[in-house]
Amino acid sequence: MSDAPDDRASAAPASAADSVVIEARGVSRRYTEGALDVTVLEGVDLQVRRGHSLALVGAAGSGKSTLLHLLGGLDRPSAGSVHLMGRDWAAMGVAQQGAWRNQHLGFVYQFHHLLAEFTALDNVAMPLRIRRVDLASARQQAQQALEAVGLGPRAGHRPAARAGGERQRVAVARALAYD
Repeated sequence: MSDAPDDRASAAPASAADSVVIEARGVSRRYTEGALDVTVLEGVDLQVRRGHSLALVGAAGSGKSTLLHLLGGLDRPSAGSVHLMGRDWAAMGVAQQGAWRNQHLGFVYQFHHLLAEFTALDNVAMPLRIRRVDLASARQQAQQALEAVGLGPRAGHRPAARAGGERQRVAVARALAYD
């Protein structure tokens, strides 16, 4: 341990590349149904900065999925606040939340949620089209995302023609397609 002063305190403000993307402040989530009263999360604080990764690890039922739903604005905390790109989820209406989520988040679930009737390319391009990106640009970005996960040559295949791991990689490409 060093007695030297902490240089971080006097450092310049964080750059945009190191900015906070998602922040939870004192987040708790409690479920009540009849006589059942369960606190799943209590007083969670966390920050995820641009370019950083975070792994949530814990036993089944420990609140991992609940926390992810709160961070993504899919559920509301019982206490505390969640901010995405500096905006408080609770301060937005449902339509605003949907638009904000669409612009700034990509989800990859345990189950891939790919649309069976669409090719990998069209599954990855779908969120871009929802964002009103023109078809040619959406397909180009989708193809690049598929290349990044090693599935570029299989862009024309439908989900049923893929192994489970490949389906998950298509879902990862879909989450990454809009940067």
